[in-house]
Amino acid sequence: MLRIHDTLLDLFERAEREGIATNLAADRIAEEKIYGPAAADRPARAA
Repeated sequence: MLRIHDTLLDLFERAEREGIATNLAADRIAEEKIYGPAAADRPARAA
C-alpha cells in the first residue's frame, strides 16, 4: 500500500512541475518504465 501512495505523490508532483494533466504525467512515467529514459525526450501526447 505504501508504494501506491508514493507513486501517486510522484505522479501529482510531476504533473504540477511539468504543468501537465495527471493522465499525461502517468503516461510519461509508464513510457519511461517501458522504453527507458529516452522516452522522456518524446513530445507529450495530446489529451
